[in-house]
Parts: sequence; structure tokens; C-alpha cells
Amino acid sequence: MNRMEQFASPRASRAGVRAGVPARTPEEFWKVFRSLVEARVHFGVSSQALATLRALVSFLREGEGQVVYASNRTISSRAEGLSERTIRRHVGSLVAAGLVQRNDSANGKRFRIDCPEGPAEAFGIDLSPLVKRAGEIAEAAASLARERQRITFYRKRLSRLIYDLGCAAGQLEEAEAYRPALRRKLSSTQLEQLCNELTARLAEHQQVSDEPEISPLPSSFTSPVLSANDSQSVRHKINSEHEIPDSEETREDGSESHDASGLLRKIQRACPNAMAYASAPPSSWAALESHAWTLAGWCGIGQDLIAGAVKRRGREQTALTVLLVAERLEKIRNLPAYFNSVTVGKKAADFNPVKLLEAAAP
Repeated sequence: MNRMEQFASPRASRAGVRAGVPARTPEEFWKVFRSLVEARVHFGVSSQALATLRALVSFLREGEGQVVYASNRTISSRAEGLSERTIRRHVGSLVAAGLVQRNDSANGKRFRIDCPEGPAEAFGIDLSPLVKRAGEIAEAAASLARERQRITFYRKRLSRLIYDLGCAAGQLEEAEAYRPALRRKLSSTQLEQLCNELTARLAEHQQVSDEPEISPLPSSFTSPVLSANDSQSVRHKINSEHEIPDSEETREDGSESHDASGLLRKIQRACPNAMAYASAPPSSWAALESHAWTLAGWCGIGQDLIAGAVKRRGREQTALTVLLVAERLEKIRNLPAYFNSVTVGKKAADFNPVKLLEAAAP
């Protein structure tokens, strides 16, 4: 390392960090810290090391820079009584993960020097890398959140498929062979593969039901985009509570009306998680309804429940209800039972999918 590099290195130069250098607010550090808690596995940080990092962030004060110069003993008092040796080990792991860096003084001590003629200098543990990687940490946290959501979805779907294979198809022994997978920590991709495998096995054993199946694409919605008549029909059946002004009727060229396309966009805004499983954004009510029937099967909502709901509420409201229920996947313990309750059961009288849609995407 040449002399220029020595002066450029925070550790070798012993120059410290000036408090006058653009300082971040403590709130920014806490925001990044909360994201890091969600993404700690991605960065290889233990929960114990996070306890030490939490203590370090607690020392930051507005306008006093980003360097913590408290002693290990003082840090220990804020880190749930962790030993000083443990504190040193945790700081080392945080440095290795690139989340903090050491800014040592000449004698290795941590302290702050207030200069009457300029900005102060502080030597200790520099937390600036934490906010510099804020975007990366937030992205990792969001990715892991999506993975957890997918795991929840496919675990519930797998549980339903195991039940269907054992009861509906009468293959109890084969179904039980898949049950241990529910107790293992599998990725969403692994769970999805098991679901696809079980779906194929179920199709081989499934007996033909006496009840007529519901076609995923109704005869009244066969065009790739909503026609003028179709858009009026959907608005009348689903959105009958709202009057459609004459100015919003279909255009003379017969293309999709503003209100019909607006309805699709509104559903996509209200149900982003449910729509995330579509192979492509639905461009028509037919495509949206087809996606709803597919989603119902994944959620364990069988043909018998769909048939009962269609008979009671109609196809359009039933499809919309499936999307709204699937959107709350993580909050509903038993999706088929809840769907049955809000469509034909005790909660049916008070359940209005149109009002829920308006509330979620005004």
C-alpha cells in the first residue's frame, strides 16, 4: 500500500469521521435496521448480532454524526447484558457483512473530539455503510417477504391437494407419503413442484363427478377483450349499485369502454397478490374470470363450492369474491370454509364484494 492509499484508508489514516460530514438522521438508520431484521438471513447476520446493532443505533443522535464511540461496557448495557467479548464478536461479524466499519484512533480507543474552530471528529464504529446499502437491504427484505407469501400459498395448496388425494380419490396411503413435506422447511419452488406433482396424480385418480363442471370461460365472454355488450353486462351484474353516465357508454367503434377497462384496473389494484399469480395481466373479463377459477383450485376451493356460490350470487360476483379471498391468503386460516361462509353461509348477507373492491381501490 503506497502513502496515498494509507491516507485514503479510514483504518490506516486514523483521521476519524467528522461530525460535519453529511449526517443521516437516526430515523433513517432505524428504518434500514427494521428492513435488515427481515433480511438478516440474506446477509448472514445472526439475531444476536442484530441485538448488538440495535444497541449501536440507539447511540446515534441528531447532528452528532454516524460514528458510535461508546465503550463495549456501555454498549453491553443497551444490548441486553451481552458480554464485552460477545459484543466484539458481533461487531466483527457486522464488519464482515459490510454493514458497519471500524474507524479507529491511533491507540484503538473510541472517543469524540470537539473542535472549537470546526467540525468534531469521532473514532469508533462507523454505521454509515448501513444507510449506504439501504436500497439493497430493502430489496432483499421485499424479496424474502414475497418468498414467505409464496411459501404460505403453496403450503396451503399442498395441504388441500393431500386431502383431495386421500379423500376424494381414495388414495390414503399415497396421500400420506406427501404429508411429511408440510413439516419440512421447503422453498416455494420445491412446494410448487410438489403441488404440480400432486395435481397430476390427482388427475389420474380423480373420479368423474356427477355435478357439471363450471367452464373456465363462459360462452358469454369469448372475445379476447370486452365487447360493448359484454362490458355493459359486467357493469350491470357486478357494479349495479352505481349508475353509469351516458358519457361513459361504449365508443362508436365498438372498442372497450372506459368504465369496463377501469373495472379491470381497479381489480388489479385491489388484488395485487392474487393477480401476481396470473401468467399475464388479464385484458378482458373472460381472462380475469378464468384466472379466478384457476386460483380457486389452488386455494382448495372446490367445484362444489364454486357451483353453490354461482347459483347464489352469480358468476361475476363469485369470481370477484375468489380474487378478494385469495388476496387475504395469509390472514385466512381456512380459505374454502371462509369462501363458503361469505357466499352462501352465515356471513353471506353482510358480504358485498363490490363494496370491498371500492374500499380497497377507490
